Order: sequence, then structure tokens, then C-alpha cells
Amino acid sequence: MTRIVKAPDERRIEFVGTAQRLFYTRGYEKTSVNDIINEVGVSKGAFYHYFGSKQDVLLAVVDNLVNQSLSLMQTVTDDPSLDAISKFNKTREMVSSWKVERKAEMIAIAKMMTLDENMRLFITLKREGEKLFAPEWAKIISQGVEEGVFETDYPLETAKFLMSIMQSLGDEFLNIMLHPQDYEDPVKAAAAKFSAAQSAIERILNAPPESLIFIDLEMIGAWF
Repeated sequence: MTRIVKAPDERRIEFVGTAQRLFYTRGYEKTSVNDIINEVGVSKGAFYHYFGSKQDVLLAVVDNLVNQSLSLMQTVTDDPSLDAISKFNKTREMVSSWKVERKAEMIAIAKMMTLDENMRLFITLKREGEKLFAPEWAKIISQGVEEGVFETDYPLETAKFLMSIMQSLGDEFLNIMLHPQDYEDPVKAAAAKFSAAQSAIERILNAPPESLIFIDLEMIGAWF
């Protein structure tokens, strides 16, 4: 059989795409480096030319997902037809829908990030995510200040605080998803977390009450 030679970048993309699919269908822990290599159909040396370990592939998968999410957000932040509150709400809605479509994958990655051995990786990803997304949230906040619906002298710093609240909300939501048996009504418990986050962010931005929409019971229910 003739050996198929692919360009380096194309091969790396193939490794990441294959790993992403295997992590989704089998789970990260049950997927080995050999599984990825066999699926791609190359030598072990080819794999280690691009990645030092399975965790490095996970990092590449997460990086790929982060950039997809960022591109999605930028279609909203760069839309001149939308006011700041509309941009805030549309960004939340679009990213939430995007995550629901990749529910199993998102949960698998979130579980991996909570393991003690991955804490350094989690912190690194959190810092990189802040560098990418905080400026986009700051654009929305700055526009809101200009429109008189938000109030802050520090858009970028405020954006980082908002991201911390959203990260905390994500952690709380993940805990409910992983342990729904601990709650009489997990959807109601999750909705309360979203409501609290919404109230806190509206207060930080001095936004009109109930203007920033966090709660979508149908969207929350889709995770359970």
C-alpha cells in the first residue's frame, strides 16, 4: 500500500480531530496514545513529533475549542448593529448553545480539569482563556459605558472580574451536573446559581435590573 504523506500542519490537525472524537466517544481515561495513533494510521514517532503526551493532545483539543468559542463571540462583539446589552445577552446565548451541542465533550474535559494532577494545566488554561476573552468582554462593557447602560472606569479589569464570576458559576453548575442525586430539583438548584450570578454582574456593571439574561430553563435542563 502506498504510504500517504500529509503536510505537517494537516497531520497535527488530524491528530487533534481524531483525539477529540475518541475522547468524546470513549472518554479521555479510556483513550490511549496507541488508540489515537491506530486511528490516524501512522507511526508512534509521528505522534511524538507533535505531542509529548496524551495530556498535550488534550491541551490542543481544548485550545481548539477555545478558539472556536472565541470566533463565535467575536461575530457578536464586532457587530455594529447591536447595542451593548444585546451583545452581552447574545454572547451568553450563543456560547451556551454551542456548549450544549458539545455536551458530552464539555463534561469530559471539565472532569479532567478537576483532577488534582491536572490542576497546573487547569490554571494555565484559565489564564490563557482570560487573555483571549477578557478583551472581548471589555469591548462590550466599554460600549455599554458609552451608551449609559453600564458604569465603570475600568472595562478590562471589570471584564476579568466578570469572567471570575462566570468561572465560579461554571464550577457550581458542573458540580450539580455530576451529582444531581444530591439535589431535590437539580434544574431549580442550577437556576438559582445562574440567578445569583446575573444579579452580581448587574450590580458590578450597574446595569438595569433583569437586563442581563442568564437563566434559560430549557437550556439548563438540556444538560441533565
